[in-house]
This record gives sequence, C-alpha cells and structure tokens, in this order.
Amino acid sequence: MQKISAPKKLINIIEEVTKPICKQYGFINFKITANWQQIVGVRIAQICSPVVVKFQGEENINGILTIGVENPGFGLEIQANSNIIVEKIATYFGYRAVDKIKLQIIPKRKKKDASLNTLQPKKPGVINSTMTNALAEIEDPEIKEIFQSIAEQIS
Repeated sequence: MQKISAPKKLINIIEEVTKPICKQYGFINFKITANWQQIVGVRIAQICSPVVVKFQGEENINGILTIGVENPGFGLEIQANSNIIVEKIATYFGYRAVDKIKLQIIPKRKKKDASLNTLQPKKPGVINSTMTNALAEIEDPEIKEIFQSIAEQIS
C-alpha cells in the first residue's frame, strides 16, 4: 500500500526543477530574470530585460548587469535610473549583488501576426464514427445537441 504524503509547497518543487538551470547560468542570473518585473517594477520591465550578470571573482557580489533595450531612446531612461535599479536589486537580494549596469541594444522581438490572434468562426466539422456512435446512445435531445455541437467544434 502506498503511503500518502502531505502536500508539498509549490516553491519547493520549483526550486528542485530549477536547480540545474541555476547551476548552469548562476543563481543570481536566474533570480533576476525570473523576478525582473517584481524587482524593478512594471514600467522598467516593459522597456528592458536583463541579459546577464557577470562577476569578477568567485563571490556573487558587485556584479555587472547587462540590460537589453530594444529602443535606444529608452537606453537614456535606463541609464538615468541605473542607481535606482542597482538599489532595487540590492533590496531584493539583501546585499549588493549588482554594482554597475551596462546597456546593450537588442533586436526587436517579432510581434505575433495579427491575423493569428483574430478568432475565425469554425465550420462544422465532420464527426468521426466513434463520436457518432457515442452520440447515438444519448437519449435526451437537448444534451445530444450540446454534445454534437462540441463534437463538431473539436473535429
């Protein structure tokens, strides 16, 4: 008989899954990237994103954070707010993990094709034989009609 264990906290499961990523890219890089909006705020997160944090030595202190900006005009805003960003990161980690900010212009992200986002009415599909047999067994006409409509949409 299998023993039922108590529910696990989601944060513990996430940490187990993300350990290999943290080892490969570094804990600080992962945490800054994963929590960028929470750290710097919505406005700054909308115009830039963290690229990488590089450290001089073995310790994860006083690193140089490279921030990617799509629009060079926003680079001036990020540069003007660089001390605030450094302080917000220090507040988040509880120590000065990042000391300097370096800007990098990154290529613009491709926007999704607008035609893909518009909902197009589905044409009634042909219901396969398995669904037809299942629908034949339903006696209630209202329920049968509902299931037939669903079957047409997914086929």
